[in-house]
Amino acid sequence: YGNGDEGYSAIGRGPRVKRPFEQYVDDHIFGRKRLGDPMLGPSRKIGGEAANRSIILGVSVYNAHLVSEKFLEFVFMGLKATPGHAVQAIHFDPDGGPKVGGRAVFGIFDAGARTIHINLQKHLDNAIRLAECRASCFSIRRTLWYSMQTTLLHEIKHALDTARGSAILNLNKSEQDRIATEWADEVLTVLATNYDVEPVDLSEEPFFGPKIIHHIDRAIESGNWIWAKNQKKMLEKGIHYQDPFFTINSEKEYYTLSAAGLRGDKLGQKLNALVSLGMDLLNQEWDRVEMNEYLLREAIDTGTKVRIEYLAAEGVTETHVVLPTAMIKRGPFPWIETRCEPGRQPAAFRVDKVRDISLP
Repeated sequence: YGNGDEGYSAIGRGPRVKRPFEQYVDDHIFGRKRLGDPMLGPSRKIGGEAANRSIILGVSVYNAHLVSEKFLEFVFMGLKATPGHAVQAIHFDPDGGPKVGGRAVFGIFDAGARTIHINLQKHLDNAIRLAECRASCFSIRRTLWYSMQTTLLHEIKHALDTARGSAILNLNKSEQDRIATEWADEVLTVLATNYDVEPVDLSEEPFFGPKIIHHIDRAIESGNWIWAKNQKKMLEKGIHYQDPFFTINSEKEYYTLSAAGLRGDKLGQKLNALVSLGMDLLNQEWDRVEMNEYLLREAIDTGTKVRIEYLAAEGVTETHVVLPTAMIKRGPFPWIETRCEPGRQPAAFRVDKVRDISLP
């Protein structure tokens, strides 16, 4: 890398981009990889830039060592399925970027640099928050996989529209995003029902795997949380989705049944209705947490004491009278720092575990 040979192929010369095997051979010839290194991922045996950068269909993939080889295969599928995308680079960011207006986003397409940026930390935080919500019937592994897949496809759609000078670019940003989201879901349905786009075991996810497993194990040890036990069971058994009526073990099974429901299949319609109900309950939970944040911020601004009912562990609710002093973020969750009743030490409480707020 950096030798000016990215556009040169020792085999298969010509204007087209190199296929994965041609790229693999080139990487060996030019010393970027050695025997035993993955086809799409970066070298495991050579340090420097070769250890974190790959080229897939002519697109430079930065921090490729942070995602699984299987996800890089999905990157290949996404790029291969969308000729004319004009993407030059994909960057996996482990440090909480990109941000828009100071807020972290799942991903963006930088039209000037023709680069897709994907926020790994945002995807991790989102998957953990969804897993902890009882309304979610998806495994944390599947939630993470889906959000990464749809974000990549979403940004490829923006890249396509930019490269083609599409009339969609004249619409407002929210409408462009709505169209890109629908397009990404349609493309993912086609890929999932016709090809192998199944997620790998978390042990094969370098960035996500250790963090998720640690979070689940710690939740079981510290609070005996039912959600953590359920998620661990789903991970161990390879379950993607489970409710009282369905246990689904693959993306192909899920998308095939869901698509059948859209065509009138009764079982598929039932699955879609249950997933939709789960999303409604999830949105209600998000609304409750947002209202908690609003009320607690108001208490901070006015210096008002409040009584909170707090879920300290599975089945254990505590009552505290506190003076909120600051809102902070720890990991995926917002926390409220407080001064407690006389004689008690200052404490912090996770906002989503506050079940009720009232005046003392």
